[in-house]
Amino acid sequence: MIIDIKSLIPGVTLDFECSSQICLPEGYGVVCPCFVSVRGQLMKTADSAKDTVQPPLILCEGEILAKLGFECGRCLESVEYELLVCFGEEIRHDAGSEPLNIASWVEENIILNIPQKVLCSEDCNGLCHICGANRNTEACTCERGGDSRFNALKGLFGDEGGERDGNLPKR
Repeated sequence: MIIDIKSLIPGVTLDFECSSQICLPEGYGVVCPCFVSVRGQLMKTADSAKDTVQPPLILCEGEILAKLGFECGRCLESVEYELLVCFGEEIRHDAGSEPLNIASWVEENIILNIPQKVLCSEDCNGLCHICGANRNTEACTCERGGDSRFNALKGLFGDEGGERDGNLPKR
């Protein structure tokens, strides 16, 4: 994602649009390369033309549209997720030297906006914790009993599941 900024004039915006397929680092839940499209504007500030010590200040703002592939957080089916991120960056870059590479910003903005859990649908039933069947697509006949380790706690509460007589039992 490289933008040629040699013709960038202070105070004048330069529109850009680029797209690419990128692979995010492991550990973010993305299971395949993702298609990313970036649109935005660049502008060299007028003050930076007077500064001869530092490279010019360039303002970059726009939006990133990424199509990411995940596994559903409940049933492990493949899910395509569209992520739209607005960004704004201030950079110091000498317009006369090299083109501007925005790939690292794009990747950073995508990673910062990845949701913690992606579901195939809000009413996903997930996997059976006993047999592993996908309860969205097949019926499971496993008994839905509670965890036997908690049987000793069943007598603490009344039939309605609330506290008995408003108080916890005495020891």
